Amino acid sequence: MQSLKIFYITILCLVLAAWLSACGGGSAISVTQEQNGGSVELKTGGILEVRLESNPSTGYSWQVVGLQGNVLEQQGEAEYKAESALPKPGSGGVEIFRFKALQPGELALRLAYSRPWEKDVEPIETFELLVVVK
Repeated sequence: MQSLKIFYITILCLVLAAWLSACGGGSAISVTQEQNGGSVELKTGGILEVRLESNPSTGYSWQVVGLQGNVLEQQGEAEYKAESALPKPGSGGVEIFRFKALQPGELALRLAYSRPWEKDVEPIETFELLVVVK
């Protein structure tokens, strides 16, 4: 009886491992401002997570600039996470953007840190990353 139980658990683990590897399509890669101006390589189906420091209390936020083509697709809206579990008023955090690699190709991913309502004003900071999908 014990050996049959071990057999079923082993089969379940193998099936689960195969399912997870098939569903993932690729691994998730996380980048920060340290990679600004650099490049990253993803597999088709992989997820790119861009984590940029932000302080929405100033009115500034990160905006994706001209995401064109069929190489990457943004997955939902940006998510904001405060620096701590109990943030102080005016404290910062990070904005998190997630992108899925759709097909092989190259794309210059650009984000700008600006106040969205201020038109014809240069952003105070930019982020650019060359994304290569294999």
